[in-house]
Amino acid sequence: MPARLGDGSRFALRQIRHPDLALLGTIGWWGFNIGVLYACFQAFGHAPPLAVVVQAYFVGMLANLLPLPGGIGGVDAGMIGTFVAFAPARASR
Repeated sequence: MPARLGDGSRFALRQIRHPDLALLGTIGWWGFNIGVLYACFQAFGHAPPLAVVVQAYFVGMLANLLPLPGGIGGVDAGMIGTFVAFAPARASR
């Protein structure tokens, strides 16, 4: 276990020192996906804080790892669950 941790740490440091263009493309892909999700919220008039949108996106991607038949619903459920959990309290009228 310690050898694997050391190997992983050295690999991560090497990637930081000499970044691969594919890694930059991945970060750009995530950034644009999050930007589109935030723009959609803005278009419909109620956008949660950007930090909540980022967290919901990554929780949805994590939920994508669930072994669901056909991959149906994992991402959606993860994102919706995060948005519901972090929904700001609305004042009652």
